[in-house]
Amino acid sequence: MRILFVDDNPDLRALIPMLLAKRGYLVQTAATAGEALVCACDTVPDVVLSDISMPEMDGYDFMAALRAQSDQPFCSVALTGFGGPSDFSRAREAGFDECLTKPIDFEKLFNILDRLQQTLVVDGQN
Repeated sequence: MRILFVDDNPDLRALIPMLLAKRGYLVQTAATAGEALVCACDTVPDVVLSDISMPEMDGYDFMAALRAQSDQPFCSVALTGFGGPSDFSRAREAGFDECLTKPIDFEKLFNILDRLQQTLVVDGQN
C-alpha cells in the first residue's frame, strides 16, 4: 500500500515513515501541502496521512484540493493536535475518511491503516 505522509514537523517526517516502512508500507513524504499535491500527481497514493495545522495551506484546504485534482480514489487520515467534535466534523467535510489526534496512538493508526487496506482490496484498488 502506498502512503503519502504530509507534515511540516521534520521529526515526524523521519519517524512515521520509518515505522510504516517496517510494517511493509511504501511511504512518500512531503513537508507542505503544495509539495504533497505535486507528489500525488506523480504517484497516486492509496492513503494520505496529513497534518491539519500546516503553514501556507492547512490540511483541510489541502484535502479539498487533492480530492478535486485526483481522478483516482484514495483514503485519507487527518492528524490533528486538536480533537474536538467540530475538528473531526470539519475534517470529514474536507474529504478525510478518518481523524486521529496527536500525539499519535500508533496502535490506532495501524488499525486504521489495516482497515483501510482491506477497503482498498475489496474495492479492487490493489
